[in-house]
Amino acid sequence: MKGERTMRKKKVIIALVCLFSVFVVGCGQKEDNNVKQEEEKKVETKDEQKEVSSEDSNVKVQKEIRVSYINPDSGETETEVKKVDDLTTEIIWEALKEKNVIQEDARFNSCELSEEDKSISLDVDQQFGYDIRRMGTTEESEVLKCVVNTFLDSYNYDKIKITENGQVFETSDAVLDGYMTRQ
Repeated sequence: MKGERTMRKKKVIIALVCLFSVFVVGCGQKEDNNVKQEEEKKVETKDEQKEVSSEDSNVKVQKEIRVSYINPDSGETETEVKKVDDLTTEIIWEALKEKNVIQEDARFNSCELSEEDKSISLDVDQQFGYDIRRMGTTEESEVLKCVVNTFLDSYNYDKIKITENGQVFETSDAVLDGYMTRQ
């Protein structure tokens, strides 16, 4: 009898071990299947994103610039929103010329944008400086306000520094050796 009991216990233990093994292997396969399915979903999602990205590259997204200018009738500063295909310094500069804020022969030398501190460094040519310095104090102030606000609003930055041929920019009334904010 004792031998039968021992045999039965061994059979029960072996059956339990086998059952447990089957259960563990089955769960492991289920988890592997879940992981595989999640990986397949991620691959599909990446492929879908690539398709959307390639479709987006065919569509031109229009941007806006906000051009500040002086209304010739009222003398007040106004802002016009202009749709553009690309946001560049050249486009902003030309928009300021179109609104007669900047003289036609004035140029900029360079424009550096710092995403880190949301600042713009705009270097203008001597003609721009000359045009500003020959204006009266009020007109000089209004033109600089339009240039500053147009660049800051268009790029959505916080401050701008204007230099003339790499040197500190001087007007007839002030030395602008630092950054200016929206006015």
